[in-house]
Amino acid sequence: MLFLFSVISLDFKDLLEGWISHRWDRVEFDFLRRYFCEPDTWDNKCTAPIKGGPGYDTTEEWCISEYNAKDCKAVRNAAEEKFLDFMGTFCNFNGCMFFLALLGIFASREKLRPVLKFYALAMGVIVIMLGFACASSFVFAWQISQIYGVKGDGKVGEVACRSELYGCCCCEYEDGVLADEELCPEWTREEIVHVVEADFKMAGLVAAISCLFAIRATRACTILIHNLKDYKCVYL
Repeated sequence: MLFLFSVISLDFKDLLEGWISHRWDRVEFDFLRRYFCEPDTWDNKCTAPIKGGPGYDTTEEWCISEYNAKDCKAVRNAAEEKFLDFMGTFCNFNGCMFFLALLGIFASREKLRPVLKFYALAMGVIVIMLGFACASSFVFAWQISQIYGVKGDGKVGEVACRSELYGCCCCEYEDGVLADEELCPEWTREEIVHVVEADFKMAGLVAAISCLFAIRATRACTILIHNLKDYKCVYL
């Protein structure tokens, strides 16, 4: 599974770029545009159609007609580049993990102690990163409860709309038209907080489980390094 996922991540990066570009303005990509487009452009300028779409010759012509501006294409391109950079980092990380796994298997089979030391060091760094991610997730979960709790002043209505919770109404008036408590009235403050808190806890749990596997791999590697210390002498 790791092998297949790594191959897909590495080989389909260019395909992803075209696939995203031709679907960028669709409704199902609202959540991407919310995070990668410039503020207040995710549902307008950032949805600029390629070459202007039906009835227009260029994107600039569409932009002038719809928003009396000329920067729609630049706004969209910048957002797409940010997303693709993010995905590129993600794909490269998976590629490095795949390479590291192969390196560990090869070094253990060939009993290459220096390479195993490098592998153990790399896995140690990964353990630290996963541990930090785990701790941060649970800290954020606790902080969200403090900020957005019953006595908090956080804007849970906006959070509910951005999370696209089922059945939310009035989210189209999110940008200051309605008060926060009027956004997504179907969900109570407590329910919204519980959903977001659970998301962070789930992320922390995944990081914790991954960290345990990484710790086990690091421990096995250090034991093997220790056993190989006098391997040639014992063999002779």
